[in-house]
Amino acid sequence: WGDMALKPDIAAPGVDIVAARASGTGAGVPVNEWYTSLQGTSMATPHVAGAAAILAQAYPQWSPAELKAALMSTAHDAGHTVYQQGAGRVDLARAVTQQVVATTGNLDYGLVEIPRDGEPEPAPITRTVSYRNLSDAPVTLSLSASLAAIDGDPVPAEALTLPETVTVPEQQTVTVEVTLTVAGLERGRYSGAVVATDATGAIEVNTP
Repeated sequence: WGDMALKPDIAAPGVDIVAARASGTGAGVPVNEWYTSLQGTSMATPHVAGAAAILAQAYPQWSPAELKAALMSTAHDAGHTVYQQGAGRVDLARAVTQQVVATTGNLDYGLVEIPRDGEPEPAPITRTVSYRNLSDAPVTLSLSASLAAIDGDPVPAEALTLPETVTVPEQQTVTVEVTLTVAGLERGRYSGAVVATDATGAIEVNTP
C-alpha cells in the first residue's frame, strides 16, 4: 500500500463457485455430501493457479514471470479499474491459443511526489512493454493507450504516449517504450491500459 503498486495482477470467477469439500465440514453452503458453494478470493485463486498449470504444460520452458505475464496480457478486460481487476478476468483459452503475448506484466509508474511551490515538475517517466510472437509469421500490432483518473476526471491524450504500430518478427520479442508525462496531471490515482491488436481482431494483448 505504501508505494501504491499496481495490484491485483488478475481477476477470476469467485461468486457462487461449487467445489469439493472434505467429509464432515460445513464451509460455505453445502450442495450435497461432496460439494459446497463458496465465494471470494479463495474460490478465484484456484482458477488462476489451474490456468497457470495448464499454460506451463503448453510452454514448459517459460519462467514463472513469463507465465504470469502471458496470463495477464490475454485476460479479458471486464471494465473495472486496474486496482479492482488488474489486467482483467483470466481467459485460459486465449492464453493457450493466442500467438502473441506480452512478456511484461504491467506498466506500473509508481507513486510520484507532487512538487512543492517553486520546484520543477517531475520529468516524464518511460516504461517498456515487450511483445512475443509465437507464430511462424511476422505480426503487425496497432497500439493504443487509455488513462483516466479513478474519480473519472479527464486526462489529456498526450499524457501517455507510445508508437502507433509495432511489427514483431516470427518467433521473436520486440520492446516498445510507453511514456507518462506527469506534468499537468492532478493529484490522485490513475488507471489505464495499453492495448495491442492485429488487423484481423483475433489478437488482443492488454497491459494494465
